[in-house]
This record gives sequence, structure tokens and C-alpha cells, in this order.
Amino acid sequence: MNHLKIISQLIRYLNQYQNKMRRLELNKKGYIEFLEKKKKSARAIASYTDFAQQYEAYLFEHKKGKKIEDGGKKDLHDFEKWGEKNNLKVNRYLWSIKEYY
Repeated sequence: MNHLKIISQLIRYLNQYQNKMRRLELNKKGYIEFLEKKKKSARAIASYTDFAQQYEAYLFEHKKGKKIEDGGKKDLHDFEKWGEKNNLKVNRYLWSIKEYY
């Protein structure tokens, strides 16, 4: 594969990723305010927010564009299985998701 084709594919992938991230509906501001009221540290807030956004990105990509508010038990179970296959520390994500709901 020539270099121009690889660069072109990479640019196309990055543009698709940016578009997906713009569409995510996570209520980040409200979630941060909620965590601050629970006296979470700045580091914990950053981690929880990041994990919740990654879960929402998973929903968007693997569950036909679902928003985090639309996720259900089956989605959580599917995410857990997917995370284990991809060597994620799923419990961290589940704590964050639990706090969001």
C-alpha cells in the first residue's frame, strides 16, 4: 500500500472519529456538578467523566448510535463482555456509569 493511500485512510478515520465525538450527548457539565456535590476529588471527576464518555462512545459505535441515557442492562452486559475481550478494567467503567445513572 502506498503512503498516500495510508495517509488518506488515516485522515478519513480521524474525521469520522471527530464527528462521532461531536455527536455524543453526555451531560458532562451536569455530571461534573453532581460529582462535585458528592465531594469527589478532581482526579476522580476526571476519571469518572472519561470512563462515562468512553462508555457512550461504545454505545454509539456498537449499539447503533445510542446515547448514554438510552443504555440499558443488556447494553451494560454487552459492554462488560466487550471490555473483557479488549482487556479493559471494566469495574472502573461500571463505577463511573453507576454514578452517571
